[in-house]
Amino acid sequence: MINLKRLAIRQVLESSDITKPILFPFTEEEMKELLFDSGKDNEGNQFYSFNNILYAERSKIDFSNVSFEGVFLRGIDLSKTHGIKFNPQLIYNKDLSGTKLNENIEIIGNERMNQIDLFEGVCIKGTEFNGCKNVIINPQTIAEKEFSDASLKGVRFNGSFDGVKLWKTNFSGSIGAQIDPKTVRHLDYCVSTDAILLDLPAERGGYGAKNYNELLKKRDEYKEAFKELILDQLPPKKEEPKEVIEQPKQKRKWF
Repeated sequence: MINLKRLAIRQVLESSDITKPILFPFTEEEMKELLFDSGKDNEGNQFYSFNNILYAERSKIDFSNVSFEGVFLRGIDLSKTHGIKFNPQLIYNKDLSGTKLNENIEIIGNERMNQIDLFEGVCIKGTEFNGCKNVIINPQTIAEKEFSDASLKGVRFNGSFDGVKLWKTNFSGSIGAQIDPKTVRHLDYCVSTDAILLDLPAERGGYGAKNYNELLKKRDEYKEAFKELILDQLPPKKEEPKEVIEQPKQKRKWF
């Protein structure tokens, strides 16, 4: 019966005259049964994963009446979906690593949980938030305190980055990130737009040193990008050596 319903849904979704996502007239439990296959991990915990047939048609489905509790979302591309709402604490293994979200997706909790607690222990390595709604994060509570490869558009930060790993982290479109390069665990190749550097290392060789000479050359440019950064605390600019190390050609500002 389930396979017949899935076939019927697929036939509707493959119709060429679909102009907006379809909200199917099924209950939350029925939609979960139709869209996902269930299984158990090695520890006997149940999880749900997208059915391969309907996953290919996900952009045509209105997910407003779909529960994502226990659903496997690691590495799943939800960037073209509609109507999704979920609690990160309730998805399978609290793992969003490599997941692509979008501005139509909403993070929800419950009356017993503060919004900032919804990402406690959640893995977001490589997550692309893309303007996802209601995302408030305390960096101290993220799984492994790691933001490697994460794109943080739309994310609001409430908390320090002390001891946090930042590698190829894109802060463009985020709000409230204030970073002290001396206290983070790792800081390399991050897109600095919309983040504030509270301090900078006094000598080349510390955190953020990969583009330090370039930083000295572009004081005015960085002053505009980081309005609250006190650049006067930087050491005096030294004369360039005769043999200048060629810097990577990048269109974006990195720190």
